[in-house]
Amino acid sequence: MFRVWGPQPNSDNTNNVWAPELHFLDGKWYIYYTAGPANQGCCGGQRSWVLENANADPTTGAWTEKGRLASPTQDFWSIDMTVFEQGGNRY
Repeated sequence: MFRVWGPQPNSDNTNNVWAPELHFLDGKWYIYYTAGPANQGCCGGQRSWVLENANADPTTGAWTEKGRLASPTQDFWSIDMTVFEQGGNRY
């Protein structure tokens, strides 16, 4: 086992990091995971986040934090997400 990424200190994704899922989409690797801020305790601030790696081999190259998956008008609590395609759309 190896570590591909670590959150920045005091960021909104430093606590309760769990449920990572690895996906290969459009020629890049993505890790979707859930995490919350340290000041929220257990689970209250859990949100969805994504990392990206453009290397062909996900065990090499750099993982880049792409940020939180969010709606600009709403704030959703979120854990254990996944990605799927239906009718030509990705969700």
